[in-house]
Amino acid sequence: MFQQKRVQDPYGGTKMVMTNHFIERYYLRVFDQKELPHNNYDFLKRVIEKDMGDRITDRQKGNMLFLSSLPVSIVPFGNRHLLVIKNSKLVTITYVDKKEYLKKEQNN
Repeated sequence: MFQQKRVQDPYGGTKMVMTNHFIERYYLRVFDQKELPHNNYDFLKRVIEKDMGDRITDRQKGNMLFLSSLPVSIVPFGNRHLLVIKNSKLVTITYVDKKEYLKKEQNN
C-alpha cells in the first residue's frame, strides 16, 4: 500500500496527504526526471511542496483543498497536468493531453 506524507494546508484546515506514488510521478512528469535523486521521501516532499506553491495561486490552492474533500477529484495543475485527488490524498499527476505524453516519450 502507499506510504503517506502529510502536506501542510496553508489555510489551517484539512491536511492533504501526498503518496509516494505521487512524489515519483511528480518528479517524472513535472521535473522531467526519469529517476528520483534519492530515496528520502520527506525531503522530496518538501521540494514538491515548494514547487507546487510557486506554480499555483492562492485561489487555486483553495480550490484544490476544497475539492479534495470529494471522494475523487481531478484538478488542473498548470497548463499541462492534472492532479488526481482521492479522499484528501494526492494520488498521481497526469498529462492533460495524451499526445504531449507520447511526443515526450518519442523524444527520449
